[in-house]
Amino acid sequence: MRFRIQHKMVILFSVIIFAGLISLLIVSYRITEMNMLQTVKTDMIAAKKSLDIYINQYFLLSNREPGETSLSDEAEGLSRQLSADLGSEVRLYDRDGNQLGGGASDSEGEELDAAQRGEIAYNIHFSENRATAALAYPLEAGGKTYGIVRYQKDYSQLYTASLRFKQTIQIFAAVIFLIVFVSSIIISRQITKPVRQLSKSSQQVYAGDYNIDIRVSSRDEIGELAGMFKKMVQKIREQIRIIEQERDALKKAQAQNKVFFDNATHEMKTPLTTIIGYAQIIKENGFTEREFFERGLDSIIREGKRLNQTVIEMLTLAQASSAQTEYRMEPVNLGELVLETSEELQIKAAKYGIRIQTSAQDKLYVMGDRNRLKEVIINLLDNAINYGRVNSAVRVDVFKEGEAPILQVADQGEGIPPAQLEHIFEPFYRVPGRKGRERGSAGLGLAIVKGIVAKHGGSIQVKSNINEGTTVTVRFAGEPNV
Repeated sequence: MRFRIQHKMVILFSVIIFAGLISLLIVSYRITEMNMLQTVKTDMIAAKKSLDIYINQYFLLSNREPGETSLSDEAEGLSRQLSADLGSEVRLYDRDGNQLGGGASDSEGEELDAAQRGEIAYNIHFSENRATAALAYPLEAGGKTYGIVRYQKDYSQLYTASLRFKQTIQIFAAVIFLIVFVSSIIISRQITKPVRQLSKSSQQVYAGDYNIDIRVSSRDEIGELAGMFKKMVQKIREQIRIIEQERDALKKAQAQNKVFFDNATHEMKTPLTTIIGYAQIIKENGFTEREFFERGLDSIIREGKRLNQTVIEMLTLAQASSAQTEYRMEPVNLGELVLETSEELQIKAAKYGIRIQTSAQDKLYVMGDRNRLKEVIINLLDNAINYGRVNSAVRVDVFKEGEAPILQVADQGEGIPPAQLEHIFEPFYRVPGRKGRERGSAGLGLAIVKGIVAKHGGSIQVKSNINEGTTVTVRFAGEPNV
């Protein structure tokens, strides 16, 4: 059988209090008895003195000498007078213990025997709720014993009061024990309440439920234990959250890798299929059809270039995302780099009647790898030209917002549906139904841009409105000291 801490505390408190109360009762009984005995002893001493005085005065007033004969003659009268004067029964005996003056004592005892031996003695006699004390001692005159006097007093009232006091002490002890017992239950319940909460919480944690709320307000060791347990659970919960995030990230990465390799396989398989197909036909038919031969060679060259471009973009993406890739970080004049790159792409833009408009804040620097930053600008401008409307404009702005240098590229194209915006940075992703002017893109440009920007500690944001255009904003870290 398993005892709870509360039960153990109640039992322990009860045993201690019970033992204490028993000790209190024993001591109280002993003190009461000692007080009663002391009272009787004091009364007996006082009674002997009074008896000696009264007896001597009696014989003196009677003009008789104390002795056996005079005592025998005056025993009855002397007994009555002494009993009346002292308010208690007094009897006289000869030296052999025979009562003088008639009558018989109902409670003669050891004190009379002791008096016959020449001793002064008293005894207390108890019967039911009555208590009497008897004093007996020898009467002497001229060095000789001539009789015995026995004094008996009723102490029933004192004895009854003593019994009532003992009963009161018993009731008091019982009430105290009951109060302490009930109080120990209440107090132990309050003391062990945090322990019960901790036990229940630990069972929840063991069952895998970490969403627990421990409310312990005590500032003692139990409160400290509850606080540490709560922190431990929070730490475990945080670790589980991190593990779940890492697990989800791993699953997502695995899924992305699968999609990446599936797309990469598809992107490489398509041009290879075309190249191999035309090569086999040319090998089988030779140069019999000049027009087909030239068309086949054109397809082989075009698909070969496309395959080469895909491989280059895949390598660039891998380098942009790899932690091992080293960037040559230095202060780069962002406005100057934008003007340089825009000028290089102006010929391609003019081919479709698109104007590149630039606005660059002078001497705005970012800490970065110049070649990688140029790749970012090229990819963003190339996308804007490829998907912008004919005879429209592509706007490139370089400015400072707070402490952050900003690169912003906006086109006037058909826009991107809101549901597709979150996917455009995924490798090989192409917006459904959105066709660019130039074929051969593998859909890796924005993924490369995102990887390079992340390496520079920046962020990228895309806003797009259907039939109005798309704006890409790149926010770099604070401007370096130049």
